[in-house]
Amino acid sequence: MLQRWSDFCRVMTLAGLIGAGSMLPALPPGMRFGNLQCRPPQGWRMAEQNGSLTFIAPDSSRGQEAAIVLAPGRPFAGDFRAEFDKWVRLISSRDMAPGYGEVQQHGGAGYDILTQAVVVGPDPAHRGIRLFVAANPGGRFELILAMASSESLFRKYQAEFTKFLESVEYDEAPAAPVIEATPPAVRPAAAA
Repeated sequence: MLQRWSDFCRVMTLAGLIGAGSMLPALPPGMRFGNLQCRPPQGWRMAEQNGSLTFIAPDSSRGQEAAIVLAPGRPFAGDFRAEFDKWVRLISSRDMAPGYGEVQQHGGAGYDILTQAVVVGPDPAHRGIRLFVAANPGGRFELILAMASSESLFRKYQAEFTKFLESVEYDEAPAAPVIEATPPAVRPAAAA
């Protein structure tokens, strides 16, 4: 039986970028990837590499990329937060800007969901955004990454990222709250 990510998209509202917003309409499932069923963004290209599935924005060009990456899920029985932190560091550690990206834990789904939006890149004028969304439905580790090479590009595709996250369903999992794709709020780095 498939269950929806129901009200989770409103949880990630940061710095008033989205505000209260309105609930997007339910989307019919469109495709299956492992334990996950989703509706791909319309007009986005799809690529599969090293077991991951990537949806690429239609007008992406070198230096101006936006994508959604689905990592292959797997059975998992360890420390979910530690595993999530490991993947965020592995994918972003060298590029993470200080002072951004607190981990958010979301309850009410019947399983754990963690999110973290991080800013990457050393140059403030050319910083990208990565939104990590991990779920632990039915004793599995599932990871989705929505990313853009700049904050303006992330905002441009914010509605598409959110709509995609709302379409995600996991096999044999209870319903989850909804996630809204928002870039992290700027906060000053801790003083040394």
